[in-house]
Amino acid sequence: MDHNHLTHIAFEGPAGSGKTHRLIEALQLRLAERPLAPHEKVLALTYMNGARRRLDARLGELPALRGKFEVQTIDRFARSIMHGRRSLAQQLGLPLTRQDFNADCAAAGALTAHPGVAAWLANSYPIVLVDELQDADAGRLAIFQGLATSCDLIVAADEFQCLSPQLLPSQAVAWMHQACVLTSLEQNRRTANTTLLRAAKLLRDGKNLPLTGLLPITVPPGPLAHAFSIAQHLENNPADTVAIITPSVTPGYLATLERLAGATGKSRKFRPRFAHHEKSSKDEMANLKRLLSLPDRRDINACIDGLRASDNAQLSRLADWLRDKQKVAPLVELTDALIDERLSLIQHQVRNYGSAKERPLASMTVHGAKNREFDGVVVFWPYQVGGSDDHKRRLLYNAITRAKSWCAIVLAGKQLTNAVPFGPDC
Repeated sequence: MDHNHLTHIAFEGPAGSGKTHRLIEALQLRLAERPLAPHEKVLALTYMNGARRRLDARLGELPALRGKFEVQTIDRFARSIMHGRRSLAQQLGLPLTRQDFNADCAAAGALTAHPGVAAWLANSYPIVLVDELQDADAGRLAIFQGLATSCDLIVAADEFQCLSPQLLPSQAVAWMHQACVLTSLEQNRRTANTTLLRAAKLLRDGKNLPLTGLLPITVPPGPLAHAFSIAQHLENNPADTVAIITPSVTPGYLATLERLAGATGKSRKFRPRFAHHEKSSKDEMANLKRLLSLPDRRDINACIDGLRASDNAQLSRLADWLRDKQKVAPLVELTDALIDERLSLIQHQVRNYGSAKERPLASMTVHGAKNREFDGVVVFWPYQVGGSDDHKRRLLYNAITRAKSWCAIVLAGKQLTNAVPFGPDC
């Protein structure tokens, strides 16, 4: 393959400036110039499953891509590269951890640059879309650098939306500036709400969000009052999709969510509301481990019965897999490594192939909300949020810019009214 003919383009701009839209637009132009061959697909890589589902839906709308694209999280792609090239990885002395995504990504970066793997990637995925490149650490950046030697890249990034202080300044964005033809975007396509736009610009410029004059900010006393305040914002601002977004999941926040249904159901003013809180992959795996209670690991049939007794659907799927495996290649013992590997795969399947539709009312962290959009957003800001002043402004910026129509903020205590990122400018 003639690497001199590879073309890498990038789009950079603030939240809502249409980076994903331009990714799709650039892809369509590229496909018009050179349609995919029968054996080729477009590969799209994201960081979070919510963003993966959204991009999957967008690509599915393109007639030219029916059955001709794959959307994966970068961690899952790294693991698939490692799994498919085990022998080569061993020859190169690369670790095969199965458990450490960071190590897998670093090893996968070395593999993507290998001539044999690069040739396979070029033949399979001539075009690769990458969203949220600013979140790439050194190991994940190595994957994109390897892909750049064999595939055309179409990339989007915004350094201000990076929520990992240890990654700043972003090496990935610096590399993007050098390796890609760059287009800077400014116009906001997500919202025409001037108040939202002004609030976002203040935070992006390193200033605090005033308590009056822009977004509605309330400071109710206690979890029950927090729940009523959220319910009031929801009732006063009807919307098809709404997200309750928080920087961190604290006991006070969970108490507020628990009281939300009760506060709304018992009040004549508000109709019942139920907020589903989305857990991260790490939290979901930890929860599965807590639910996992098995007898003697050498008695596989007893283990299957124990898993079937659980009400958890993912543990039931693990039991089905064990039953089928016993018919083909019986296990001597059910090890922790085997359980972790199979549960990780089941969890990946559930998260990746679940519904792409947003729930009418969802709860999530700021990290989980990245690259998603909702008609309305309620930000719950807890008593303590870690990190520097700049980090706190980035968190609030990422939260409020998920909104298309309206955004309201609920503070957990009065002391927050004079603390960054709220109150008078510092």
